[in-house]
Amino acid sequence: MRTARQESELASAYCEAQYRATVAGAPVEFTFSRRGGGALAANQLPPGEWAIIAAANPWSRPLDDARNAARTLALRAELDAAHVRWTCARNSAPDGAWAEESLLVEGIGRDGALAIGRRYGQAAAVWGAGIKCGLLWTRSERWTVLGAQLPGATR
Repeated sequence: MRTARQESELASAYCEAQYRATVAGAPVEFTFSRRGGGALAANQLPPGEWAIIAAANPWSRPLDDARNAARTLALRAELDAAHVRWTCARNSAPDGAWAEESLLVEGIGRDGALAIGRRYGQAAAVWGAGIKCGLLWTRSERWTVLGAQLPGATR
């Protein structure tokens, strides 16, 4: 179990992270950082419910590239078998210190995002309904609504 300090550090890392995906054929990049470069437009995120979910690095403990790739392939196969629409995404630290592949899943409700996040050992997923989005914590089921921002000018 994580300490309150570890949870706080993890929340900070997730808020500072940059999330990249393709929505309606156009690339989108956002962060929840307070140093962001301005709010996203409503049409930059899917109009319905959606999530960005990773299968890599369960409970934020690093795995080697091969194991992370196998976990991501398993998540893709699960979504494909359920006929769920997804696109590749990428989550990373602003300074490039860490990065992981993830998937932007369209049409997924809060409960579905929680279930998948838990199955793949994720502490949190990004979950939203249109432009309203934030971090969905898999253990507490708490949804921290945050304002998605364009990344700041500094990287």
